[in-house]
Amino acid sequence: EPKTVDVYHAAEQSGTKPPVGTKLNRPAIITLHNIYSKNGPEASAEEKEKFERKIEKKTKQMNAKFILMDTDIGIWKFEVDHFSRYGLDDDSDDEEEDENTNAAEEKMDFEEGVRGGR
Repeated sequence: EPKTVDVYHAAEQSGTKPPVGTKLNRPAIITLHNIYSKNGPEASAEEKEKFERKIEKKTKQMNAKFILMDTDIGIWKFEVDHFSRYGLDDDSDDEEEDENTNAAEEKMDFEEGVRGGR
């Protein structure tokens, strides 16, 4: 799926995902490429600043640590404690900053194998 990273999707569905802290299910720095606002790299400076603020907010909603959002080359980098499904859904392309919007990212609670996170 574009704009996301999901390492154990099939394993989670089958109940065979490794416990947190084992195999790849451990702390990591994730870099997503081609992450742009609606107008891409040609967006105005104001639109890019707004998009970067939105990405920082979304990163916090995922319980991840924001490292970098380079709006000129479309690089989003963040740190996670373990693998989950991280990223933006299509609704996150909206440039309106809505404080009441549900997190577009879905945190998975791998110990329970259900959505919701910790």
